[in-house]
Amino acid sequence: MGGYSLITVLLKTDKGIVEMKYDEGYRGSGALKSAADFLSQYVGYASLICRTLIELQDSLSTG
Repeated sequence: MGGYSLITVLLKTDKGIVEMKYDEGYRGSGALKSAADFLSQYVGYASLICRTLIELQDSLSTG
């Protein structure tokens, strides 16, 4: 089963701060490296940044 991990993304801008859950679960001791490898090989950092910016916009509009 391995260790339980919670990986979040924190974005700070002049418009506000948002933290969102990126990955959570029993991923073992290499969870952070695995998530970083996945981002750099498949999803891309741009997608992660866009997703986080959308979350920030949503939080500002409901806040």
